[in-house]
Amino acid sequence: MKPLMSLDIIVHQNIMQLELNATRAYKSQLPISVAKYNDLRTLCPKGIIPKELHSWYAELPTFTSAVDTTAELAIGDSGDEN
Repeated sequence: MKPLMSLDIIVHQNIMQLELNATRAYKSQLPISVAKYNDLRTLCPKGIIPKELHSWYAELPTFTSAVDTTAELAIGDSGDEN
């Protein structure tokens, strides 16, 4: 199996190479809802998403019947950002 990633790590002037192997969980990217896609795409021109990632976001697969879900709030979490 081809390594997913190879890293050179320097520890006390010694160089070690670490190869990370992983099995893909899915054969392709999972589609997201059109609403989520549109929300993400609005972040590109605002500069929130770096320019070098714009094409990756533009190519995200969408599914018209995908349903957005909200994660359950943790105990004691009001959901307010402030």
